[in-house]
Amino acid sequence: MSIGRYSPSSALLQNNKFLVTGGESSYAVYLSSSEIFDMLPPSCLFDVPSGGLQIDLRQLSEKVWSTPNSVYPANIEHLGMCGTEVSSSIAACPVGSTVCESGGGLYLSYGQNPFSVWFSGDSLFYQHGIASPSCRFSTIEFVCDPEGSDDAGPIHVSNSADHCQQTFLWKTKLACPKKSCFSLVNDREFDLTELLGTTHSVPNPYVANSTAHLALCGETVTTVPECANAGWPACRTSDGQRPLQLGAVPITYSLTAESTLLMAYSLADPFTTTIEFICDEQVGLGQPELVSIGADNTSYHFVWAGKSGCPVV
Repeated sequence: MSIGRYSPSSALLQNNKFLVTGGESSYAVYLSSSEIFDMLPPSCLFDVPSGGLQIDLRQLSEKVWSTPNSVYPANIEHLGMCGTEVSSSIAACPVGSTVCESGGGLYLSYGQNPFSVWFSGDSLFYQHGIASPSCRFSTIEFVCDPEGSDDAGPIHVSNSADHCQQTFLWKTKLACPKKSCFSLVNDREFDLTELLGTTHSVPNPYVANSTAHLALCGETVTTVPECANAGWPACRTSDGQRPLQLGAVPITYSLTAESTLLMAYSLADPFTTTIEFICDEQVGLGQPELVSIGADNTSYHFVWAGKSGCPVV
């Protein structure tokens, strides 16, 4: 899979995007090919490295954003976000353009789908794909501005010396991470936010005097000091034994054959852990139940009936 400047240690499909990690400090989300992009609708809902936090830029797709070029003020840069094509609103822009520069009677494409996203420091970087067959593309640095407006637009920062890359700065409160856990799978959206901030402990009927502890959406188990200190999102405790890690991050989401939400922790060798969320609004948030641990006692599968398993869209 081609992902430009990153050499990932893992790449997993999550929230209709490829989630790519390359170490403790690197974290990226990619739509890595036009084929993937065509199959999966872009969402602009991004999971940040800290568990239970997300950045939601989806409302930026509602219009085309325009800003003067800082180097050539007579030229105007037009940007479409989250898959929006500028050419759908500005007919003179090249077909498929997600960034288009107008000036002097010319309209040049400086980006097209698919886009890629990564985090560095406190900023989210959003990169429009290369406008084939040219070398032109655009990169936006999103910076959290708690006092900013939802309508705050991008500012052009620079052109590269070879005129292949445009860079922009976008300060907006929409780029501020929020405590939320929305999962987008295909055309369905699930809201697990109410389940955050709590470690969910479940009796293990398959192992004597044993309990499984679950934290969701990348959060860490807090009720077991050994698990908390290790940063584990899922672990098992048993009388007289040291805790065992049942799962790791990143966490991925998919739909079962019955269209229920399935959350899977990354492998914590040899343990795998999944949670199937069943829609049942009558029981409120509900509680997880351990229903199987596999023939080798390492494949933990939980079922969680409650309103969080009901799609919101």
